[in-house]
Amino acid sequence: MFYAGDVHFYGYNNDTWNPNTYPVTRFMSETGVVGLPSLDTWYQVTTDVSDLDFWSDFVEHRQHYGGGQRLMMFVTYIIFLSLIN
Repeated sequence: MFYAGDVHFYGYNNDTWNPNTYPVTRFMSETGVVGLPSLDTWYQVTTDVSDLDFWSDFVEHRQHYGGGQRLMMFVTYIIFLSLIN
């Protein structure tokens, strides 16, 4: 299938290393997987080190995708598993 408009594609459950998982489109302005800001960015808004715990209320509040924390852990696991196999 071909998409003619601006496509935003987030293949949360896809193999992001495989180009065949992406739609064929004229223009794709957004793509990727869920992620977090750098530590430098976090330090601009908090000085409490406990806020930087992956499962803290502070970090989860920033997460706008439901289940995003669990998804990041899953994607990281799958990527690293694929690298060692």
